[in-house]
Amino acid sequence: MTYEYKCPECGSHKFLEVVVNVTARLIQYEGNIETDIEGDHEWDDESLAHCTECNWHGEVYDLQEHDK
Repeated sequence: MTYEYKCPECGSHKFLEVVVNVTARLIQYEGNIETDIEGDHEWDDESLAHCTECNWHGEVYDLQEHDK
């Protein structure tokens, strides 16, 4: 099986994490602040990525094979 994303360091496809962006409404009460997440999350090729198998850090772009 071929995976679209894999760690460029160890080849793992199971232990990948991506930093996502979400929009949240900030709700402020006297002495208390809460957030209410609105909508979906987003990430792209420039999002930060991490492999928990070997502790590699980079960008999502680096998780994909590219023609040389």
